[in-house]
Amino acid sequence: LFYGGSGSGKTSTILAILNDYFRKKKKLMVMRLDASDDRGINSVREEIKGFAEKKNYFSKGIKVIILDEADSMTFDAQFALRRIIEKYSKNTRFCLICNYDNKIIPAIKSRCAEFKFNPISQEHIITKLKHVADSENLSYDKSAFQVLSNIAKGDLRKAINLMQSASSGKDDMKLLNAELCYNIAGYPKPNEIKKKFQKMDKSNIIK
Repeated sequence: LFYGGSGSGKTSTILAILNDYFRKKKKLMVMRLDASDDRGINSVREEIKGFAEKKNYFSKGIKVIILDEADSMTFDAQFALRRIIEKYSKNTRFCLICNYDNKIIPAIKSRCAEFKFNPISQEHIITKLKHVADSENLSYDKSAFQVLSNIAKGDLRKAINLMQSASSGKDDMKLLNAELCYNIAGYPKPNEIKKKFQKMDKSNIIK
């Protein structure tokens, strides 16, 4: 059970592990479902059960089922999933990914090894943003990365998406800078906030 905030690397981690473990066999041995789309009991009974009990004559070993956004599954679907986990434990492993572990029923949680993913540090987000910007040959001011990491609050995916929006919205002659990032994200600039607070202070004094 991988749980934690959005953009903290839960799905990327399990995919990287399975890519390294299965290599070319991954298509045969791994099933990935977005539980937010297939959240009902019928999906569990048909798709998940079907993959778990299917015999693979071309590749032997443990199969893996990834359930992304598992916290959006109904309780009935989770109880059905619990029975499938028990029945096919010899040949199938499950990776449940969610933002809120308290929405997973105790019967499933007790059968899982739990791994919490904390928000990604600003230092790592800035390093990754700089790597992406250099790879894409973007012209930038380093202050932009600090702004993006502040806005993202540990969500690396959000930071990269904001940078992509900012870079596509700028003219070729413009730098990717702090002001552009604030405008794209719809966040007020620090000096604007400061002016508002100064006005509020003055109005209180007058009263």
